[in-house]
Amino acid sequence: MAPSKETVEVAIQALRDDAQVWRFGGGELDTAAARASSYAFAPADFSYLGEVIGLSDKYRAVQQKLVAVLNEGAAHFRSIANALNSAADQYQADERNAVHLTKNVW
Repeated sequence: MAPSKETVEVAIQALRDDAQVWRFGGGELDTAAARASSYAFAPADFSYLGEVIGLSDKYRAVQQKLVAVLNEGAAHFRSIANALNSAADQYQADERNAVHLTKNVW
């Protein structure tokens, strides 16, 4: 037995709702990346010894890696959101086309 029209509509809306959650998560990662990149320390902030052993350079390297990972995560979250919306669009189109076929209406 085929699912009811209401069941299909609810499922499609669930895909769109999930896409919004992923998109929101991507925005949160964007915010975290922006904050992480804004933290700057002078070499002297790590103390004289920290400056001598290159701690500030290591900090910047870790910071850049963190920002890159957060940006990549945000991009992946948006990609998932786009895929969910695309799936919802396709299901909606399939449902619309199926209705036209069963009614023999073009």
